[in-house]
Amino acid sequence: MSHIEKPAPEIVRSAQDLWDTLRPMMLEKGLDIEQRLNAWSAVERQKLASSGARTDFDELCEAGCAPQVLALIIALLRYSPKLTGLGTVVLGDPDKREKAFRSLERASTALEEIFGETLTLEDEKVRADFLRIGRVPPSRLVSEIRFYAKLLAFAEWLPAELQLNSIVELAKYILAGYVERATGRFCDRNVSALIGDTVGPADHNEVAQRMWRYRNYERLKVNFQGFPELLFDLTFVVTRQT
Repeated sequence: MSHIEKPAPEIVRSAQDLWDTLRPMMLEKGLDIEQRLNAWSAVERQKLASSGARTDFDELCEAGCAPQVLALIIALLRYSPKLTGLGTVVLGDPDKREKAFRSLERASTALEEIFGETLTLEDEKVRADFLRIGRVPPSRLVSEIRFYAKLLAFAEWLPAELQLNSIVELAKYILAGYVERATGRFCDRNVSALIGDTVGPADHNEVAQRMWRYRNYERLKVNFQGFPELLFDLTFVVTRQT
């Protein structure tokens, strides 16, 4: 990485101090975390289905990427579809969230109107009476409905505010951003092979990757530039280049 300016941010020094303190402590307990990390990185590389993708992994490492960091990003890429799916399970179908939000808002407003006087008079004793008979106090019911309405609203607002469509998209950006930061180039051919091997499509090639960058990279960089920068800084810790 001689042609890449080495960073000297506080995070690198802090992470290096932590690494240098933790490693001998773990060695005393019979755990070589550096060896484990290197072994895990090799396993992640071997999980790449095609020999071509493994060659691209090696070429990126020769160009300046740390295999440990690159393996971490590949693992994120591999599991990103599941993470996106988990978000849908937890927060619901995006197409249905707005309708659910409006329904919950109407329900909470209706309950406040119906139980208006009860809510005003409600105190700890009244709440205890409701709980004693196995019922939720009106104030808590309204509060819970509003909480879930706000949760749905936040789930709708956050991706739009961050201009993010999915975790897969974020993982692709992190890979492209890290490679560019670590090597000085986007290396679209190598990056496209890793993406095609992990999340597809299988025929994702250099041209497709370049087009994806033109359409998405600068948009995602606005809010997520810190991720590639952090991984680049940590490269100097795990490869002992500080």
